[in-house]
Amino acid sequence: MSILVCAAANIYGTGIEVTNGKDMAVALSPVLGSWATWLIGLGLLAAGFSSAITASFSAAYAVNGVLGWQKSLKDVQFKVIWIIVLVAGCSMAILLGKSPTELILVAQAANAILLPIMAFFVLYCANGKDLGKWRNHVFANVAGVVIIVITLFMCYRNMSSFLSSLQTLIGG
Repeated sequence: MSILVCAAANIYGTGIEVTNGKDMAVALSPVLGSWATWLIGLGLLAAGFSSAITASFSAAYAVNGVLGWQKSLKDVQFKVIWIIVLVAGCSMAILLGKSPTELILVAQAANAILLPIMAFFVLYCANGKDLGKWRNHVFANVAGVVIIVITLFMCYRNMSSFLSSLQTLIGG
């Protein structure tokens, strides 16, 4: 978060376009000096590790839950799913040979497109008859509809970004 705040404060109104880690380091060098490159690199490394581990871990939880398997790190099936997702992500990054920035842009734009679908699904499930007294009430449903509208707006705004990022990723 501090990287974003510092970068925004540093480059606001300058017309500098930040497209990669090197640009971030240049933009932050007035604030961080010669340490900018090292701190940006360390921050991106930490972000990459935490994302790679947590994303594949959450996918393993979801898959194991849907299939009715054990959701424990001690379970072999859990570990297999976790490793498959982790290796698949790493393989795509290596085989496509694209910039990690491009891959992140595509993934984030795709998330913005999937978000309204997931929000609708959650709202639908929260109103299931089998939930009895735990079903959503009026306020929760109104809030859910507002959230869906907001996510649809985000999806609409990100559609062109997703298509251009995907085109860059695939077409080079």
